[in-house]
Amino acid sequence: MPVNPHVKGGADVPVADGGTGASVAATGLSNLGGLDAVSHAAVSHAGIPGVGDLTSAAHSVLDHSSTPGVGIVLQRVRATSSATVATSAGQIPWDATPPLIGEGNTFLSVPITPTNALNKIRVRARLQATTDGASHCVIFVYKNGDSQARRVGVEGSHGTEKYCTVMADFEMVAGSTAAQTWYMRFGPTLGDTIRVNSSSFGTLLGGLLSSWLEVEEIRV
Repeated sequence: MPVNPHVKGGADVPVADGGTGASVAATGLSNLGGLDAVSHAAVSHAGIPGVGDLTSAAHSVLDHSSTPGVGIVLQRVRATSSATVATSAGQIPWDATPPLIGEGNTFLSVPITPTNALNKIRVRARLQATTDGASHCVIFVYKNGDSQARRVGVEGSHGTEKYCTVMADFEMVAGSTAAQTWYMRFGPTLGDTIRVNSSSFGTLLGGLLSSWLEVEEIRV
């Protein structure tokens, strides 16, 4: 009876004919150009059999980059108001200096207590308003203990009444796990009137305009 070349112990099937050229696995792997010991260790260590060779340094980087939870928002606090406010007070100088916390008008504030001093604090604010005359509408954000603004947003006016959505966005390292309170203030650059969430005609769009201040803690 002829020997079946495809059965273990049978005649070796040449590599050219789709075989391994050996009836013993180890020899077959060698004939097919198997991985050397170093490459095999690297691939096995990476947990991806047969897909590229990862050095131990590269594997270390992959492990670090996959740390669970990095970049997620741990907590978010927001103050939102649809209240209408009209004022010409709290003028903010239109010059090269940062706004001071005594300038403008306080509108919203939110407290937050970071869970880790190394995490990021992200602050975002939006004011919807109209301005009279040539005044620009300025907003700025700051936290308790500050003497001046951390971030400023402005939108200009050109004429009798300008509708504007003013934004400010700021990030910082928490620095500690002590409680923080963040504030948004607004004001005109001249003596004109700013009307928050409204206009000189009164309430707009069914009173659905809103302004807000939001603070988040982000894991790093």
